[in-house]
Amino acid sequence: MSSKKILVVDDDDFMRETVGDVLIEKGYTIALAESGEEAVEMFKKEFFDIILLDLKMQGIDGFQAYQQIQKINPEAKAIIMTAYFYEEIITDCLREGAFGVLYKPLDMDKVLEQIEIAHQDKIIMLIDDDEALRIRLEESLRGDGFYVLTARDKEEALRQIIHVPPHIVISDVSTETVPGQDACTLIRQVVPNVKCIVLARDKNKSEEIVASCMENGVQMCLYKPFDLSQFVLTVKKVSNSEYER
Repeated sequence: MSSKKILVVDDDDFMRETVGDVLIEKGYTIALAESGEEAVEMFKKEFFDIILLDLKMQGIDGFQAYQQIQKINPEAKAIIMTAYFYEEIITDCLREGAFGVLYKPLDMDKVLEQIEIAHQDKIIMLIDDDEALRIRLEESLRGDGFYVLTARDKEEALRQIIHVPPHIVISDVSTETVPGQDACTLIRQVVPNVKCIVLARDKNKSEEIVASCMENGVQMCLYKPFDLSQFVLTVKKVSNSEYER
């Protein structure tokens, strides 16, 4: 039985109650709000572990409600629900610290998964076009307690971070040709506080892109091949903010 308290906020009665019923069946303690204003008032009175927050509502919208809730408690975790794709306000929500976006019609399995990982503090996005290496790195990180997302390239990674914003990006830059267009730089535009580690194959050929990455706040560059145990240790140090450039 889960001890998480969840506030479901949606001005659609059917959607709000349906989501609430599923969460109750899964053992969560829930409360329902039909507007952003009501959600803010409820949050003043009690703390909720997760807020499932509809973006488009009458009165103040989900983004405005989240901003007000953050002022009450900066640790509030909000998952945005919306039927609208590619709106700038979705990126604004992520920049403000919202934990991901779920698109309507909702897939309740994804809702439940999102709730369970929302309080993870070790979420990693691993980007590398070398599938064999990507699998080995993923297994090593998972074995040390990290929650790992993987992608072949930065385009695939950018599609995923809308749903699960990472704390650390580990990205191969060996195939990059334009400094400033590396995955870390692009992802930081959506998740500003993300920490970054870049991987490179050839020190001489990668020198320009690596230098650009470091100038833009990347914490570390590792050159392949590297020892897996040392790799995990480096990631742990960056995760714990022990590593200083």
